[in-house]
Amino acid sequence: MKYKVYVQDECEFCQQVKLPEGINVEKVYINRDDFEGYIPEKIPVLQFKTFQLEGPYQINEFFKMIKDAKQE
Repeated sequence: MKYKVYVQDECEFCQQVKLPEGINVEKVYINRDDFEGYIPEKIPVLQFKTFQLEGPYQINEFFKMIKDAKQE
């Protein structure tokens, strides 16, 4: 499964998101010229399928949970 984390440059909260190795994550910068698509109301935000998490703490905890589950 691939996850997308929407962030922008020079964003203090976005810099707090830690992307662990071994999990397929794409960082999408919404403020760059090559971005096309829906701009989330809040950033950082993690999206996959119909699920969404907002904020660095929630995103980091989600990735930690996935990484821990893979190690079991």
